[in-house]
Amino acid sequence: MEQQPDITPPPPPPDSPDVTPPRAFAQGVGVVLQAVGMMMFLATCCICSTSFLWNPILSPSEAIELTQSSQSQMSTPGDSGRTGVMLTVVTMTMGGLALATFGLGLQSDRREAALWAVITNVAMTLLFIAAGVALWMGDSTWSVRIGHGAVLLISLILLGFTIAALREVRAAPPPADIDIIPQGTKIPYNFYHDDPPEVRLQKELDQRRAQLDHEQQELDQLKDDLTADD
Repeated sequence: MEQQPDITPPPPPPDSPDVTPPRAFAQGVGVVLQAVGMMMFLATCCICSTSFLWNPILSPSEAIELTQSSQSQMSTPGDSGRTGVMLTVVTMTMGGLALATFGLGLQSDRREAALWAVITNVAMTLLFIAAGVALWMGDSTWSVRIGHGAVLLISLILLGFTIAALREVRAAPPPADIDIIPQGTKIPYNFYHDDPPEVRLQKELDQRRAQLDHEQQELDQLKDDLTADD
């Protein structure tokens, strides 16, 4: 029977550098928080400006009658359902913006961003639970309850991610002066050039002047050689 060749890759050399960032998972969680937070914020921040799509315009007499009817039904279960919807919308708007902010901090290796991300997720989870209790006790549609359950599940998943990111940051904390530029560091003008346009123009003029001087010296040398031959 023919023996199969060994195709096991050789082990890496012992002195090979570790290219994995020390807080790679925390930075990845930061990207996730930014994406989810901005989706929550954008999904709810425009509710007031688009409320005319489902809230018809009432005449003054109809508005007064509706206000009096709402005041007389403050103790009904339907009011609890409206409170749950309001709490869900506010939590998604403010919490989404906070998640995006602290996610950016995690991605840029800010020391306190991981802790504040955990605090934000805990607060959002508690508010979502309170909103869910209000929705189930009050009068709300099944679509609202299902949507609330989805955002609550997302908040719980993000809570697990942020706790793991906090552990990683505490195990390998970033330097305290990570956002301080060392003295004497040259900051590039843009992505394509290190120097501003006027500095680049001056360097080009100096280079051309030096080239012309060199060519003039060569011409003088050739002239002297021709004169010597004569």
